[in-house]
Amino acid sequence: MQTKHKKLRTVLLLSAALMLAGCTKHHPVSLAIGTQANKSDAQVVRLAEATKFEWDQVYLFDPYKNRTDICAMVKIPASDCTRQLGSGLQDDGEMSLAFMSRGRLVHYVRHLRSQGDFTPVSALDRQPIAAKDCKAPRNLAQ
Repeated sequence: MQTKHKKLRTVLLLSAALMLAGCTKHHPVSLAIGTQANKSDAQVVRLAEATKFEWDQVYLFDPYKNRTDICAMVKIPASDCTRQLGSGLQDDGEMSLAFMSRGRLVHYVRHLRSQGDFTPVSALDRQPIAAKDCKAPRNLAQ
């Protein structure tokens, strides 16, 4: 009987560990931005080096930006918004990046500000930002 309890306890512990790992997984683009931003000698963050997909523009969105507004800006129909951007709410420690290619959303990232803080987004001149112009000064990505 004790062996059965040990097996059950082991299964429960492994399940809990897997659930926690799933909840704390960070997006690879966010981590790649963080790798650049957290280097002591970093002067800029190059988003092109943090991505492995083709894009020509990016939108940066402040924490708490309304998902409906984001969908409107990146031209996603309201009926498709939750499917493409997810339904979870963001908090103060998170912002969003929407990567576009030829006017279509190709990648949406919830980015942890602890991995490079681009706020305040209002400090940026214009949106979207063209890939060729996409170097964030380190003071915006700390």
